[in-house]
Amino acid sequence: MRLRLAVLLAVVMCVSLAAAAYAQVPTDPALQKKISQVRGMGSFGLGARAMGMGGAFTAVADGPTAVYWNPAGLANSHGFRTAFSITGQADNLNVLSDGKDLYDSINDVVDAINSGTGTVEQATFENLWHNAQDLSGKPVSANISAGLIGLSVGHVGFGLWAQAAGGAALQTSGQPVPTPASWVRAQASTLGYGTAGLGYGWSLKPNLDVGVTARYMIAAAAHARARVSRNGVVNPNNNYNTANDTNIGVDLGLIWRPQPEIYNGRVRLAAMLRNVNAPSFDLPQPVKFDPNLNLGLAVTSPDNKWLFAFDLDNVSAANDFSMQYCTGVEYAVNSWLDLRAGLYQGDFTKGLGLNLGAFKLSAAIGNTWKDLSSLSVDWDF
Repeated sequence: MRLRLAVLLAVVMCVSLAAAAYAQVPTDPALQKKISQVRGMGSFGLGARAMGMGGAFTAVADGPTAVYWNPAGLANSHGFRTAFSITGQADNLNVLSDGKDLYDSINDVVDAINSGTGTVEQATFENLWHNAQDLSGKPVSANISAGLIGLSVGHVGFGLWAQAAGGAALQTSGQPVPTPASWVRAQASTLGYGTAGLGYGWSLKPNLDVGVTARYMIAAAAHARARVSRNGVVNPNNNYNTANDTNIGVDLGLIWRPQPEIYNGRVRLAAMLRNVNAPSFDLPQPVKFDPNLNLGLAVTSPDNKWLFAFDLDNVSAANDFSMQYCTGVEYAVNSWLDLRAGLYQGDFTKGLGLNLGAFKLSAAIGNTWKDLSSLSVDWDF
């Protein structure tokens, strides 16, 4: 059973938010970048409106998602507002279509080993071999962010959200035809956290808002590794390790509207300092969320039809993740339709928003839906 779980997780754990974890798969050099991005809690975040604008949202945030993006945005939030959003990114997602066949063949091999003979039938192992070769050399990596629910009442906001990044890779011993000494090896690792955040925003001056978010965080770590041979010998290094830990994180935000007598609040400068207290987690490979600073600028046209936003994300290059430049634009076609576009980490994003009275529906994608997909529903009372 341990072997079956380990190999199965090596195929699909990278896209499973429930098994959030941490480590690097050497065959996937892009994985460490994704893991660092999760540690930085960067622009990959909540809300299809933000994603449609390329993640340039530090100076735009208001309502429930401000708990994540910038709690200072709660200072001008009114009434009762709810939000639900889900966002995801993945690489090589198409290879998971072969995962079911591989899992079935893994089950057959494990059942044969557990039968007591200690060997695997040639046909059974060849089935595993061929399915593994279909995926060999194609590491899967993914980054998942799910805004489970958020709500704000006046200047107070509450949100539940999570992020995870991970990768998986398989390898065979390389012979054209499997021999008794042939083997199939797999490993996977991910990092993830879930959090409950409570934010509050208030106005120090008519043109200066500040806010704070306190987050209760659960971080989890796991690493799965397994190897099986044609003769039934299982590598003694097979393992599946998991661990989790909790801590408190604190974020501070600011939004300043310069010269309101001239710009009437249409120009906003913002700053968001995440993880002020640098929360750390006691995991097999200890994880620390270092403080990181985001800066934002938002400009609304005099007719309120255009919104331009610019962000410098992770200015201090903390958490082994480089500074990112994000930019976005939103255009109000009419009272019920908004169009959005943005540039996030060099990738083009686009989205739209439908304003249906109290309900707002937003969607966003990257270059393709596999690169980035986001959907949000908001309800204002």
